[in-house]
Amino acid sequence: MIPGALRAGPGPGAAVLAAILLAACRPIVPIAQTTPTPTEVGALATADQELWTGHWTAAERDYRKLLIAGNARAGSHLALLLVYEDRFVEAVSDARAAVQQSPDSDSYARLTRALDWSNEIPAAIAAGAQAVAATPVDPLAYDFYAEALADGGRFSEAEAQLRLAQSAARTPNERAETQREWSNYYRDRNRDSDAFNYVELAQASQPGFPERALELAAEYFADGAARRTDARALLDRFLKEPGDPAVLALAGDSAFAGGDAADSERFYRAALGVAPGDPAASLGLAELEMATKKDAQAARTVLLAALQRHPDAEAVAEYLRQLDALVLHAHDSIAAASAARDSERQSAYDSVNAGRQAVGLPGLKPDASLAAAAEAHAYYVLFNWGSPGLAGLGVHSEDQALPGFTGQNSAERDRHFGYPGFQSAEVLNHTFTASAAVEVWVDSVYHRLPLLGRESTGFGYGEAQVGSLAVNVMDFGVGVAQSAEPVVYPYQDQTGVPAGFVGNEVPDPAPNARYPVGYPITVAAGGADTLTIAGATVTPTGGSAVSVILDKPGLLDLDPNEAAILPAAPLVPGLVYTVKVRGLLDGRPWSDSWTFQVES
Repeated sequence: MIPGALRAGPGPGAAVLAAILLAACRPIVPIAQTTPTPTEVGALATADQELWTGHWTAAERDYRKLLIAGNARAGSHLALLLVYEDRFVEAVSDARAAVQQSPDSDSYARLTRALDWSNEIPAAIAAGAQAVAATPVDPLAYDFYAEALADGGRFSEAEAQLRLAQSAARTPNERAETQREWSNYYRDRNRDSDAFNYVELAQASQPGFPERALELAAEYFADGAARRTDARALLDRFLKEPGDPAVLALAGDSAFAGGDAADSERFYRAALGVAPGDPAASLGLAELEMATKKDAQAARTVLLAALQRHPDAEAVAEYLRQLDALVLHAHDSIAAASAARDSERQSAYDSVNAGRQAVGLPGLKPDASLAAAAEAHAYYVLFNWGSPGLAGLGVHSEDQALPGFTGQNSAERDRHFGYPGFQSAEVLNHTFTASAAVEVWVDSVYHRLPLLGRESTGFGYGEAQVGSLAVNVMDFGVGVAQSAEPVVYPYQDQTGVPAGFVGNEVPDPAPNARYPVGYPITVAAGGADTLTIAGATVTPTGGSAVSVILDKPGLLDLDPNEAAILPAAPLVPGLVYTVKVRGLLDGRPWSDSWTFQVES
């Protein structure tokens, strides 16, 4: 849900496709609906109880048995478990399939969470609206919809849903989930103390559910060394027999993310003691060996052991393949390329090109060299996670002394992998699916601009993930600068535009603003042009112009041909807004006016 995205390199161009993604992700409701039998309800409740009590391996086994037996709702409940295990591509796929089979509030609610935690916020809001419109309403639908609304900066609506959730909650999980969503609401409003209090309340309301302890442990780790003992006490309970390997691996992920390498290794090894070769624990331990010890051979040994027991573990094979190629330089790796990774890459390409088509630009051709460079850099970031040089915009640079180095900047890396050009642009973020990565780039300022660059000549996408650590990279080849009329985004008559922008972009396009602000509007002429903005207004139909933050060309991280307009507060859902911009384009008077509609 947090972009954490960065931009580097030349950045001509304009925008892309939030509305298209929203339309593509909106579930289609079949006419026929199903009514569960008492037997189906009981079997699903038994599997849910395993989820709530921390027996996640057993829960997944039972959900899959129910799916085979034809239980229409088992897929959405399995998707929720996969979300908690950071298996987001699977979670979204299963949740969407469940909605097709059983288009009820229960299924739409879990699709909402899968999309939201995958950072596909507009699609999550759309699914959440359907979850609370269906009858009877699953109490969790109010919570998950509130979460998506808050993550989209729509706070008054989120608060209303949380009030409904409080009234509807009956079970410990429902009460704890509402408290957890109050925490998310206050976190999005930058009220960290209130957010922390509600995480504590959620854990106290449902102490047997591992997710509550994992989230509270993350809060303790974030407080620094003073609360590390508290975090360890919460996580140590997962070591009690019989430990669940999935939960133990997540405890290892939590400790690793919190900077506690020793405890992280303890949990990963405990998981492997319960389930030798467990893919999640093996990946976590291999990442720990690389990021904290720089011991590639030890990491390789762990991964090989996992593949011996789980030869179909694609994520393990992909990490091993990259480790062999980039660090050990053993290009005869036994690991094959991941078919799932190829599918994600194509999803990213399709999303970007759909957006380019929407604003009248030609699609880009995927370039294997750019894709190899992007993926190599994603793994470089993973191999060196936590290194000081990766802070801020440093995440786009590589240090020759660190494992996985292929070039100091994106242009060098692209040439290393065979790209013949000498200019490139790169965007990077930390989401869990390719479609979410593109959506996050689109729904920002600096990262939006390269995606529709007029001078872009090709692109390549790469990603890397271990547990809750994820890196998405897209590299663009950049040709000769052109002169051209500006491209604007949102574009003329676009619908489904998000209401707000929560920030978390580096560099910050509105450093003095109080987030969330309104959805970013960008203007970009050709790379050979110089743009001057004398004034800009954003006005709802029948209303007065809203206050805006104007990022002028050549300032902050904008090039001389780029400008951004950010409404100072989130836009009103459902309203049509008119944008008027005037200034100079290469010294001659220029102006433009267009409209777009905010998602309802």
